[in-house]
Amino acid sequence: MSAINAEPPSPLQQLQHWFQGLPLVTRWLVTSLAVSAVTSGLGLVRPTQLLVLNDVLSRNPWQIWRFFTAPFYSSLGFPFLMDLYFTYQYSVDLEQSFYMNKTGDYLFFVLFGIGCMDLSSILGQTFLGSSATTVFLASPTVLVTYLIYVWSQHRRETQVSFFFGITFQGMWLPWVLLGYDFLLGNTFPVHRLAGILIGHLFHFLDKIYPEQNGGRRVLVTPQFLVERFNAPPPPNTASGSTSSHPIPPASSSGATAATGPTTRYRWGSGQRLGSD
Repeated sequence: MSAINAEPPSPLQQLQHWFQGLPLVTRWLVTSLAVSAVTSGLGLVRPTQLLVLNDVLSRNPWQIWRFFTAPFYSSLGFPFLMDLYFTYQYSVDLEQSFYMNKTGDYLFFVLFGIGCMDLSSILGQTFLGSSATTVFLASPTVLVTYLIYVWSQHRRETQVSFFFGITFQGMWLPWVLLGYDFLLGNTFPVHRLAGILIGHLFHFLDKIYPEQNGGRRVLVTPQFLVERFNAPPPPNTASGSTSSHPIPPASSSGATAATGPTTRYRWGSGQRLGSD
C-alpha cells in the first residue's frame, strides 16, 4: 500500500537521477560546458581568463588551466544549447557502446582531441595572429564536431534524419553540419572543419594506420588511465591497454533504433579507442 501511495519523484530528483546515470566522462563534458556557459553568462568569469591566448601564456606560463577550459568556453544562447545537446547525445553513445567498460580509453580519446585543439589555437595565433578564428580553434564547436566525426566513422551505415525529413548515412553527418553552418553564416565554418580534421587525425592514427601496418599502434592509452578507469577484463581476457573491443548488441543512446533499417537521428551517438 505504501508503494502505491508513494509520491512520484520531483523534477529536481528526476534531474539528479538522470545526471548521476550519465557515464563518467560524458558527465564531465556536460558539466564543464554548462558551468562555463553559466559562469560567463553571469559575469563571474571573463573569456580572457579561460581561453588559450598566446600573449597571456607568454607572460604567465603557469596558467595551464586554460588548456582545459578553452574547449568548453561558451556563452548562454541557442548555440550553447545545441553544443550541449550534441555533446550529451554523441558522448553517451560513444562511451556506453563502443567504449563500454573502457572509460580510460574514452578519456584518452577526449584528451587527445582537446590537446589537438589547444595546439591548433596556439599555432594559429603564432602564424596568423590572434583573432576570433584562431583563438576559438579550441572551442565547444570544434570539440562537438570531433566527437561527431569519430561517431560517424563507426556508425557509417546508420541512417539519420536531418531537418525537413532529409535522411542520409551517418558517415555524411559531419559534412552535412559543415554545409548547414555555411548556409547559415557569412563565412566558411572554419571551426567545424577543424573538428573534422582533428577527428580524422584520431581515426587515422587509431584505426587506419594500425590496419595498414600489421597492427602496429601509434596511439596507446596510458597505463595509469587503464588501471584507474577501465573495468576489469572478463575472465580469459588479457589485461592491459588495448584499443580492441567487441561491439555490444545493437542499442543506441544517441541514434534511436526504429522498426526497420532506418535509425531516427536525435542529434547524437558513437565508438571506443581502436576497432569497430
